[in-house]
Amino acid sequence: MLASDVLDKAAIILLDSPNDRWTSAELIDYLNLAQKELAKHKPAASKTRVSVIFVTGTQQSLPVGGVMLLDLDRNIKSDDSIGNAIRYADKASLDSFDPDWHLAAEETQTESYCYDAKMDPKIYWISPPVKVGGKGELVYAKIPTTVIATTDTLDLDDDYEAPLVDYVVARALSKDNEVQDLQKASAFYQAFYQSIGVRTAAQDRYRAKAQSES
Repeated sequence: MLASDVLDKAAIILLDSPNDRWTSAELIDYLNLAQKELAKHKPAASKTRVSVIFVTGTQQSLPVGGVMLLDLDRNIKSDDSIGNAIRYADKASLDSFDPDWHLAAEETQTESYCYDAKMDPKIYWISPPVKVGGKGELVYAKIPTTVIATTDTLDLDDDYEAPLVDYVVARALSKDNEVQDLQKASAFYQAFYQSIGVRTAAQDRYRAKAQSES
């Protein structure tokens, strides 16, 4: 999905295809805000799968730009072939069952991983630790790449095109200009949040503001 796929549709809804009232740069800014809002509420929307080299020890970190671990799928052998599956394990249970698991001898492949997004969304643990060069296949949510031009490709799945359009339109209609329409903006904000399965205080805030302005 290209940035233009979202912005062209938003411009049509705004009856501003020539970008007379809202510049292309403004709409790009709104799109970047939309990406961040979507990623905050739906981390899986910006998921990516990569091969990672584990560091020494049990504690591991997400790659730069990562915001949440979604899965540590499987080991990758030294010849880059697929290794054993890696299972999720509850850290509290592992601590109780084997308090010394952090001190276990290194293996060629790990067996399980622990993760608690509330404790630290960018840290996870593997058991047992693996020898230098050990690799795994990681699935994680990352910060969406900032859009610079309409020809840029978005990191998000095509399924999120409609919510992105709704958010861009809502932002545009909230702008303090001669075509500001807070009631319509509120409706588009609601459409955005409803389409991603989220109800937030923002919906009520914009609705109340629109009603007070009417």
